[in-house]
Amino acid sequence: MQKKARSRLLLAAIVAAVFIPTYVAIISFIIINSMPQPINMEGYEISVTDPDGVVLDLEGQDKIKEMFMVMRRDASEASLPSELSSAHTYLATFEKDGHTDECKFLLCPDGVGYMTLDGKSYKLTPESVKSFLCTPYAAKLYPHSEFPTLTDAKGDVIKPDRALWKYAACDGKLVTVKIPVDNSVENYYHAGSLGLRFSVEPTDLEITIMSEDGEIYDSFVEDENRTLEYVLQATWDGEKYQGSAEYRFYSRIGLPVEFKVSEGLSDGKYTDFILVTAQNVSDASKLSLKMAPSAGIDVGFFPCGGNSIAIIPVSHRTENGTYTLTATCDGIEYSLGEIEIEKRGTAPSQNKYPARDSAALGTAYTEYKTLLREIGKLNEGTVYMKGAFESPDSGDSGATLFIGYGREVSVTDSDEYYVTDGVEYTASGSVTAINGGKVVKTGYCEWLGNYVVVDHGLGLKSWYCHLAGTDVSEGKLVTKNEPIGTAAKTGYTPNPTTGFYLIVTSNGVPMSPYALFETDILNIEFEE
Repeated sequence: MQKKARSRLLLAAIVAAVFIPTYVAIISFIIINSMPQPINMEGYEISVTDPDGVVLDLEGQDKIKEMFMVMRRDASEASLPSELSSAHTYLATFEKDGHTDECKFLLCPDGVGYMTLDGKSYKLTPESVKSFLCTPYAAKLYPHSEFPTLTDAKGDVIKPDRALWKYAACDGKLVTVKIPVDNSVENYYHAGSLGLRFSVEPTDLEITIMSEDGEIYDSFVEDENRTLEYVLQATWDGEKYQGSAEYRFYSRIGLPVEFKVSEGLSDGKYTDFILVTAQNVSDASKLSLKMAPSAGIDVGFFPCGGNSIAIIPVSHRTENGTYTLTATCDGIEYSLGEIEIEKRGTAPSQNKYPARDSAALGTAYTEYKTLLREIGKLNEGTVYMKGAFESPDSGDSGATLFIGYGREVSVTDSDEYYVTDGVEYTASGSVTAINGGKVVKTGYCEWLGNYVVVDHGLGLKSWYCHLAGTDVSEGKLVTKNEPIGTAAKTGYTPNPTTGFYLIVTSNGVPMSPYALFETDILNIEFEE
């Protein structure tokens, strides 16, 4: 019995010795095949374009290239779902030995992904998708991956001196984003207040304000005469992001900008111009003005006594109605409310325009319009005017109103007519300046005859036309009521006797002058 038992044990040992290597080999094969297989990148040129059409810089980033190779290798053919609204498309090109494949990778933030190639679609393995989604190259798939921006009242972005930002990607894994920093200490000027705003409110914010002499404040200081140093330390701790940052800059707080608006009215009814004053702004280049609907007029601000002033002309071409005014100062918009414009309407005049040469009429008028635009750009920076403008027919001037502003004048023996951009006066003798100013142009054109243009400042100019000759030269400073020429009939004019044509322009746009005769615009009463 013992010999038989020993024989059976020996046989079992021999059988085991024969089959154990096979079992080990099978188990090893299973284990090896269940492990990730290496990718052969040799000879491949790979480029990737992100969902915004930006080609990723993958220089030295073989790991990222390998991820796309793995996603492609492990994909299995499958139909695309009807709904992939959350998918973001990455375009990858694989080139080897002159052959190029273009694959579209449709990746969803939750780890679901598909690929299209040569008209076929494939489903990607979640493992291969998630490996890429947890890299900064997939940050655009997650809105909370963007580091918060800090802006001031002007909209300028204040860059941090140091910053750290992490966001939760696929499966909640935190991914670190590299944030550009600026170690230089910027100097700012802010009118009224800093107006600091974070695009994402910090969980905690500490602000330290220091003066040049080292004094530390525990609240904001609004003093236009002092430059203060600001240090902001912000931290964020949200469900899908974490971060911290430090900001350091200098700022001088100035007085807040204030805008005041008034209408220049004639006869207590008709709007001849709109006056806008920006207080506490001496740098007019920082200002701009818009009307809605647009009146088609470029309006500029001019410095005046520490403030800035803009004059919006209302011409006979302006449409009646309600206009909304918006000013911009140093990038910040200010709503100035609404203005109701009722312009002085056009009406037929009994006067007929003599058709000396009807064919030349259009040419002469075009030349005059070009002159308006060119001279309208010659704006003096000095304000010469003083008080209200002097009406040419006031007192004992001897001038008489012939045709008022905005009147239609017919051309003899023609269907043509024109609307007066100025006011026609009958007069003889000297023609005088309606306010102080500088002579910026003298000359002759077919439409106006001999003319003189005086710049009064703030973009306002007066034109004296149909003169016999001029008593002044360009560059001369003139005072109110100073003679500048002699009344005559040069150029095209319906006036049967001698006289002159007065045009007032603002920024090159003709406007009714009547309200200027009644109002000192430098001391106007503003509407609240």
